[in-house]
Amino acid sequence: MSVPTNPQQTKPSFMGTDTPGRLDVEFTMESPDFLPGGGPEHMIIGLDPIPDSIVPCFAAGTLIAGPEGERRVEDLAIGDPVTTADGRSVAVKWIGRTTVSPRFRPAERLDPVRIRAGAFGDGVPACDLMVTADHGMVLDGMVINAGALVNGTSVQRIDWRCLGDSLTYYHVETEAHDVIQANGAAAETYVDYVARTSFDNFAEYLALYGQETAVAELAMPRISAARLVPEALRARLAAGDRQTA
Repeated sequence: MSVPTNPQQTKPSFMGTDTPGRLDVEFTMESPDFLPGGGPEHMIIGLDPIPDSIVPCFAAGTLIAGPEGERRVEDLAIGDPVTTADGRSVAVKWIGRTTVSPRFRPAERLDPVRIRAGAFGDGVPACDLMVTADHGMVLDGMVINAGALVNGTSVQRIDWRCLGDSLTYYHVETEAHDVIQANGAAAETYVDYVARTSFDNFAEYLALYGQETAVAELAMPRISAARLVPEALRARLAAGDRQTA
């Protein structure tokens, strides 16, 4: 069904809803007889958001290192200790969670990326790791978006159509922007260049802490494009590519 665009026929108004990202559009029809049977004089169309705001996250099943061993990211709770790449134990401040549907394909920069076991070196990661393309992996003193590391074999973008009806992602926030071990590979914790409002459970954060707080970013350069990855690192990834092929 189409809605006439002639301003003499329709007068749209826009209404907010209690659902984040949803928009309702109300049309007042001055000449409703363009619809079969005359049609209503008023129409409300609900527009659900296309999920193009997926935040940098770990897929369910990712193993996060802690003092007592690894735990699946979805099993972590606020206050649980996790182990940083330099051996410190820090507490989980919050676990952001978001569930998306692949029915509407998000932007390429937000594609899921699979990092094969051994892609970064012997046993790193220890098993396949899936993150969003904008999630930062830590290599050679740099935070590098996973999407910039894609080489087609050991680091691959995943076709959304292979992921079923929905996919749940998790992000781990600690008191500072830090480096933790995910499936044995160094990866960043949450940093607020993407707002916490992007997560489904943002209300939980507000209930706990009252308002959003800034997170000081790691003192490391960040690389978000493949062309900026240093040649030496690209060569090493290519060697890992051959080993995992």
